[in-house]
Amino acid sequence: MIRILRTPTLGIVVLLGVTAIAAAAVSANRPPKFLPGSVTVTWSNDYDIVYGVPKITAQTAKIKLARGATDPDGHRLTYRWTATNGKISGRGLRATWVRVVPAPDQIKPGVVTVTALDGHGGRAQRKIVFK
Repeated sequence: MIRILRTPTLGIVVLLGVTAIAAAAVSANRPPKFLPGSVTVTWSNDYDIVYGVPKITAQTAKIKLARGATDPDGHRLTYRWTATNGKISGRGLRATWVRVVPAPDQIKPGVVTVTALDGHGGRAQRKIVFK
């Protein structure tokens, strides 16, 4: 496609292949996908003495994904961890989650979510449900 524009300062400007350039610039970003793989969880309990009896007051889970996500566009991925209760800190494929125990031996379920982000708007999530 040839397009001719007249401008007062430049005179005549000829644009070649404007349609092709615009179409190439608008390529879609594909989201990352989590690979199938195992999740390893290592638990440790914190105890407190309540009326002379040890009771669980907190549970800490160390979570490790054997395999992360892959990005079909080749973008570098980062991971973000969240949890429905308690505190979580994570970096890459590993996280540590301290689950809330509202009363001794009353452990509530929780969901830990890891999100893979490609830095270009693509994202994928994997949820791990704890009873």
